[in-house]
Amino acid sequence: MTDEFTAPDVERVNKTINNTFNRNVMVESKENLTKLRAYESKTNFLDCNPVYTELEKTYGKYLYIPFAIPTILPADLEKFVTFFYKHAKHAGKQKEDLSSGKFPANPRSYRTIDSHSPEWTPVWTLNTVADIYTEFSELFEQIHDYMPWVGDKDFRWNMWSSAKDVPAHRDHTSMVDLPSSMRIKLYDTNASETLSLLTDPIRAHNNNFVPLPTLTDTNSFTWNNLRTKHKSFKQEGGDKILFIWREKLITSQQVNQFVDLLDKSIAKYKDTDLIWIDSNPVTDYLNLD
Repeated sequence: MTDEFTAPDVERVNKTINNTFNRNVMVESKENLTKLRAYESKTNFLDCNPVYTELEKTYGKYLYIPFAIPTILPADLEKFVTFFYKHAKHAGKQKEDLSSGKFPANPRSYRTIDSHSPEWTPVWTLNTVADIYTEFSELFEQIHDYMPWVGDKDFRWNMWSSAKDVPAHRDHTSMVDLPSSMRIKLYDTNASETLSLLTDPIRAHNNNFVPLPTLTDTNSFTWNNLRTKHKSFKQEGGDKILFIWREKLITSQQVNQFVDLLDKSIAKYKDTDLIWIDSNPVTDYLNLD
């Protein structure tokens, strides 16, 4: 899957990050983001045509949206949390991306359980635990019921729990201008929100990171990975498990299902401060010539 998002001609550099020398890190430039989006178009709903779409013109400005769906949780949360921390493993980084180079698994990296999906070689090492599908089948049934656009039963996902602070970064996934970075907060014992977003146009700016809002009637949300960076910090005594969608929108049916949920969510939360909208033009992120 990594290769599906990595254009071969993106500019890379060697640089020191957090006192660690990193090789072949992708430069975060409009040229590179544009190339990554164009390369991605070969395997998603754009169907090899990277022209900026009406879909992006409509929804690209939305930086963060809570989903207007019920809270998604396993039937026995205590059992799930015990299962996760019993089977989760620290991930190693096996591909360079926009944030850092490769490194082995260590106590500072994510603890993770990942989907059993064919032909998936992502940035991070995978820890598949087949029993999670049967032990917590109701969890996946809810996801497919409320978000049918996620894909087939073997769609790609991670369940991640941060072990240490996570530095600011864009994910090495979709650069299509849509709020399609889906998360479900399955578990959180932190006293306050640890995850925050930065509106990050590729030019000089004075924007600050803003913690994600507190949600009371849902635990699912999405953000625009092209237009934002995200980071998190580790609170003492707190733990969080996030479910992360790692697929792409491929078929017209998926796109329609996704748009239906976006429209429903925007209509529900439009008069609140739970929806974040970007005032910057798309040309601050992509070259559209």
